[in-house]
Amino acid sequence: EVPTLYDNSLIQTLTETNTKATLFLSGLWIETYPEESKELAANPLFELASHSYSHPSFAGDCYGLGEIPDSDNEDELGKTQDLLRNLTGKENKLFRFPGGCYSDSDLVSLTSFDLTAIQWDVEAHDGFNPEADNIRKNVLDYVQNGSIIVMHMNGGTNELHTAALMPE
Repeated sequence: EVPTLYDNSLIQTLTETNTKATLFLSGLWIETYPEESKELAANPLFELASHSYSHPSFAGDCYGLGEIPDSDNEDELGKTQDLLRNLTGKENKLFRFPGGCYSDSDLVSLTSFDLTAIQWDVEAHDGFNPEADNIRKNVLDYVQNGSIIVMHMNGGTNELHTAALMPE
């Protein structure tokens, strides 16, 4: 058990360095951290987007995430869309599949919510990675202008080094 799945020091670094970021939040995270979600929504540096409701795999064996049937897609997408709309007052347009795993039918599901799937070209591999040097290399060796880097803001035992490495 960890006391929180939110690393505020990471967000502080982004704010202090005036770094814009799109934060893909799950609906359960928004419900668990309502005050933090409001603070993130109020910060003009951040765009909030959907990362599903419960963070399942949308297709196949995906980083150990439990897979959902296509019939659950609407619920996973709709609940978080409602939460984001209530939080930001805006209609969210972006979605990141948990683990990056999806099928063609999952992409079709996004169209009914007018969502665009966002993937990445640089993966920090910061989740559950005890090797700070490995995370640093995963980003700095591959990032280029226009890159989309996937990192996490949970902290604790999930992402031991992400916040400390962020200034680099």
